[in-house]
Amino acid sequence: MKFVKLISFKAPKSFLEDLDELVRGGVYSSRSEAIRTAIRDLLKHELEWKDGKPPSSLKSDE
Repeated sequence: MKFVKLISFKAPKSFLEDLDELVRGGVYSSRSEAIRTAIRDLLKHELEWKDGKPPSSLKSDE
């Protein structure tokens, strides 16, 4: 991973409990990894819409 910057934010307790469940279940190695993945996916989705293209998740299988 390239240079990363530490950020902090407030989140509902239920979000943290759900993140911890994913980490305990081995889906992610840490809360940080899960949050980075969520942010990456959100940015990809939003930037596709910004470019006038539907997100890949909404494209047909043609």
